[in-house]
Amino acid sequence: MKKAVILNSRQGLRPLGSDSWVKATEKAVRYAGKNDLEVLTSVGQKTWEVILYFVSRYDVAATVCLPLAGGSDQKKIRNFYRRQYRLKEGKTRFRFIEVSGHRDRVAFQARRDQILTDAADIIFPVSIRPEGTLDQLLQTINSAETVLDDRFRIDYNPISRSSHLEIDPERINPEIDRLIDRHLIHWTRSFNRPWPGETCFKFYSDLVAAEDCWPRCGLDTLLHILDEGKIRAASGPYRHGLAAVAFSSLKPSEAVPLMKWRARYRRMTFEPYGVAIPADEAAGRKVWKVFYGNPEMYDYLEGAERPYFQSMGTVGCWQPEQEHRHIGDFSLAGVPDKALVVIVRSPDECNRVGERFSGRIVSMTI
Repeated sequence: MKKAVILNSRQGLRPLGSDSWVKATEKAVRYAGKNDLEVLTSVGQKTWEVILYFVSRYDVAATVCLPLAGGSDQKKIRNFYRRQYRLKEGKTRFRFIEVSGHRDRVAFQARRDQILTDAADIIFPVSIRPEGTLDQLLQTINSAETVLDDRFRIDYNPISRSSHLEIDPERINPEIDRLIDRHLIHWTRSFNRPWPGETCFKFYSDLVAAEDCWPRCGLDTLLHILDEGKIRAASGPYRHGLAAVAFSSLKPSEAVPLMKWRARYRRMTFEPYGVAIPADEAAGRKVWKVFYGNPEMYDYLEGAERPYFQSMGTVGCWQPEQEHRHIGDFSLAGVPDKALVVIVRSPDECNRVGERFSGRIVSMTI
């Protein structure tokens, strides 16, 4: 089979199916499938991963280029991506590029782009930034050996969508602290990637179907928690791969100043969407208080204490969060609806949540 590569320069962090580059990319993948072309693609950026999703959806032959750190299990990695994207074994091959570590992202991307364009018989540029890295790479292509096909090419016009929220202190519900008293609250937020436990195929399926709203916003995340009946544990903020669910004993109004934009991660610390559980009910389900200390304290702790240790922080101070922690996923099964309180950002969102939750729903603002 002849090999084709579909190229997109970096786009906005939160693309939707209505974006012109996503539509053009879908057409390019379908064209490749109908013309018996093997698509060369990769992971790590949405511009490559959306191609991988379309490859799976339309059953197109593909080779997937992946980074390989020293000592990694290739079979395990292949099986992981097959599950994540529902890739058929007979239709998909993998090619690995060795990297010095998991953080060697920039070097991998440059080598990957060169390798895939060198291996391609046909290149379909879609949305290319003028004078950008891919534009410069295309100018080096030998047209006698590789066909540059512009039939799907569109103007480069990245769209920026942000989850940056501002909570007006003057609009905070004056009753909310009284309504949610002596509770522990799990605050959630929007996600730029799949939800914990969600496959990439499901994530990109919802992304492609979305036309005007990001499908992993804070409210959607809250509804996902209620639909699943559990709060999925996250491992990112914790030591040694520990997966846990964080709760806060702060009153809702006290938590608002901590809802800050994190430019480095391009997301909020957390947003005004949460699930509140009575403190005694939470304690009975092994939600225990975190204790704070200097980083070197960790090595002197007993094994059972370590999951509940939190460094005070070297750049910022984490103590004001008043964190409590549950190790592993936290199931809402068995917690009576009347014992739960769901927090939403605004009054108009109460009805939407009420269609899927019969307990108390409180708006953070008025």
